[in-house]
Amino acid sequence: MISLKIIAGILLMILLTLVAILHFYWAAGGKRFSEGVIPELEKIELFQPGPIPTAIVGFGLLMMAAIVAANLNWLDAGEWHVWIRRGLWAITIIFLVRAIGEFNYIGLFKRKKNSLFAEKDSKYYSPLCLGMSLLGFLVLFC
Repeated sequence: MISLKIIAGILLMILLTLVAILHFYWAAGGKRFSEGVIPELEKIELFQPGPIPTAIVGFGLLMMAAIVAANLNWLDAGEWHVWIRRGLWAITIIFLVRAIGEFNYIGLFKRKKNSLFAEKDSKYYSPLCLGMSLLGFLVLFC
């Protein structure tokens, strides 16, 4: 029987990999699914990420997937096993903090709710981050 830890780890790795692929697609110039992904104020995006920062986010997400795989003992961490465990803690906390947000434009407790980003953040992005954090906790504690 497959353990809850394995199921949670597989789901988390799949989600991280899919989001990484989407970032690589955007970094390569793809436009699909890119509307409403940047926080905005009065229909003006608060920042304009270029292809290099977008690709860096993609690589970071793939590294997170590798850290999850190492926590499942699917990759040999060797002497780094303590850091791999701490890495999963960091990933779990990062996604929890992202889900909670910064109380203005991002997260479950944002004040600015009248933009396309805010709508998508409430429906998709913050719940996804909260779910990924929960999956991280399951891998840590099951």
